Amino acid sequence: MKINGTFLLREVLDECILLPVGESALACNGMICLDPVNPEAFALKLDRARRRLEKSREKTLLVTNSEGTHRLACRQIRFIEVQDHAVTYHTGGGTIRAVGGSTLRALEAELGAWHFARCSKCYMVNLRYVADVRRDQVTIGGHTLKISRNYKRPFLQKLLEYWGD
Repeated sequence: MKINGTFLLREVLDECILLPVGESALACNGMICLDPVNPEAFALKLDRARRRLEKSREKTLLVTNSEGTHRLACRQIRFIEVQDHAVTYHTGGGTIRAVGGSTLRALEAELGAWHFARCSKCYMVNLRYVADVRRDQVTIGGHTLKISRNYKRPFLQKLLEYWGD
């Protein structure tokens, strides 16, 4: 069997690919090469696709409580609350109150890239679940949380960036 570039691409890649070329549209062995593209427009589309892919990747936390250790996917967490130095994770299926462990500042550093933002000294929310923002309150899954004055501007900036993607 003769091995050529098309064969290698099919073997190495298991999904569709787009190849921008400098010539007219070509089709060879089922692979399609597109007409020339505007490099700036192509870069913008690739950047948007990269951001969407980052959003969809799975990040998990290990949370220990009196019942044992739980693995929580970040997409399950609606918001995180700190009360009396105890961290409570609010999910669609209920709450998990952690024993010991992280501070909200440490969680903010770890989860900031996964679209979590602090809205006050004791709350950090998953921007995916923000339903409504009014004055100094944010609504998430039926819960209304206060947005403190010190966190309002950075919280709203992160939320608008997230909604803009």
